[in-house]
Amino acid sequence: MAIEEVDLLKVSGYFEKLEEHNIIFMFKGDFNQDLINAVVVLVEGIPHMTDENILVRSRLSGAIIECMQNVCRHGGNLNDTDNLRPGIILISRTNKEYHVSIGNIVETKKVERLEEHLDRIKGMDRKELKSFQREVLMKSELYGKHGADLGLINMARKSHEGLGFSYKKINEMHSFISMNVMVKRSQ
Repeated sequence: MAIEEVDLLKVSGYFEKLEEHNIIFMFKGDFNQDLINAVVVLVEGIPHMTDENILVRSRLSGAIIECMQNVCRHGGNLNDTDNLRPGIILISRTNKEYHVSIGNIVETKKVERLEEHLDRIKGMDRKELKSFQREVLMKSELYGKHGADLGLINMARKSHEGLGFSYKKINEMHSFISMNVMVKRSQ
């Protein structure tokens, strides 16, 4: 078997796995603002999306933007000498919801703080999230230049099941974090 045939079989296998898991969009690479803009335009153009109501499309676009901006602002890489922000985003669709799953490298020392913020946010209902969002917006000097975890609050508000989060330590300096946001589809 020629190398080209083996490579084509791999691609075919990847395609089958993506179909099996209902992945409608996937990207792995360096995250930046231009990519975020392009992904939103691409996802909004997917045929499935035109059937959804404006509220679902808006929530999904917002979740994508927030997830990707978190990688751009807080992501790291294994080679601390460059400014690349590698990550992966997968968008899947079921009968009831869309899943925006994102993963990226962060400094291991930041994981505990992130977990604490996510636990706090996960414990809030919609009303508490809205109130906390206002507090963060009003006290930017307390929460930092990007409103600390304003993006996480926004993602939690867009998600009908809260935020999923896990991490895996790569080495002493770096960990890989994964997050999942679920956006309920129109019925």
